[in-house]
Amino acid sequence: MYVSEGQGFLNVGNEKYSIKKDDIIILNNYEVHTFTTRKNNYFKLIAIHFLPELIFKPGNIELDFEYLKLFYYRSTNFSHKIPNKKIDNIDIPSFFKELYLL
Repeated sequence: MYVSEGQGFLNVGNEKYSIKKDDIIILNNYEVHTFTTRKNNYFKLIAIHFLPELIFKPGNIELDFEYLKLFYYRSTNFSHKIPNKKIDNIDIPSFFKELYLL
């Protein structure tokens, strides 16, 4: 997900993240999560949802699964949020906006 406007909070399990414009959020399909805001705040998200079968199907080359490891096997320092300051060199906002307009 891409936070296209505003600010708020993401809750995943016991973790709470402050989110704001241009942050990226990574969740897998079985993680229960909620979004909240403070009074008088708002945010908008652009979400990309894809089925793992688009990348890895039974019988395919094991190498395909490498692309999904991020979603299933995480290190102890994994964060669901990629702050906007870490993606300055990549035009992620334009990428999400272009997909949204398709």
